[in-house]
Amino acid sequence: MTQVWVQAGSGSPRGGRGLCSHPGRAWGFQAGMFRARMLRAGMLCMGRMLRPGMSRAGAPAFKGRDGILTRPRPLKPPQSDRARPGPAGAAMGSLGRCLARSLPRGQPGLSPAAPRCYGSAPAALQERTLLLAKPDAVQRRLLGDIIQRFERRGFKLVAMKLLQADRRLVEQHYEQLRLKPFYPALVAYMTSGPVVAMVWEGYNVVRCTRAMVGDSSAVGTIRGDLSVHITRNVVHASDSTETAQREIGFWFRRDELVAWDSSDRDNIYGL
Repeated sequence: MTQVWVQAGSGSPRGGRGLCSHPGRAWGFQAGMFRARMLRAGMLCMGRMLRPGMSRAGAPAFKGRDGILTRPRPLKPPQSDRARPGPAGAAMGSLGRCLARSLPRGQPGLSPAAPRCYGSAPAALQERTLLLAKPDAVQRRLLGDIIQRFERRGFKLVAMKLLQADRRLVEQHYEQLRLKPFYPALVAYMTSGPVVAMVWEGYNVVRCTRAMVGDSSAVGTIRGDLSVHITRNVVHASDSTETAQREIGFWFRRDELVAWDSSDRDNIYGL
């Protein structure tokens, strides 16, 4: 049996020379020592070239000899796990694809609930109108019925206050009726007791409010159900969007209008 002496070198765990008494194992022992030496040499080389550091994003990075910070690239997921953008996804960009991945799969037509910012409703849903509950409505305790009709219709209340209107405010509000023969009696009536001013918001709210108010002969409307004479017709409503903007400015300051987002908008408008 032939004995073979092998130089172990610095990579040998024993250091110095090793004795291998089997001729078939001599080559495997030499190859193992060679791989150990190469591995250690490679680690030393990497240790001299790269120094640990931190990138601007806070992730671990390394600084090369030229002083440039580099970060190791994350491993890419398999192609089967990555979202495959379709024709619409390619147009949406990276943000759109990210949002598309978050949608629940297998449930068409549903989207995950997300917090909305105040005032985020479309412009068509932000139309506003002024509604005044006149002194007879307050005296007869009809305010709850009036508000309930608008809430059940789906409109949103953005301002309301109870006040005793002075003559100057009433004259400013009914300035277009100054030449009418009933104008003095109207001003005296509107200043005879407290009124409740409200601002309602919603889609086509001006036209819908006028239809809901109606007149004293239209059954099913506010005036038709709650009043019998034109001189005590319970409520006032703006007749156009331009008039509504002007009248809201008479009764409310800008900071008194509360912009809030109702949680039932999807059930009312489907948006």
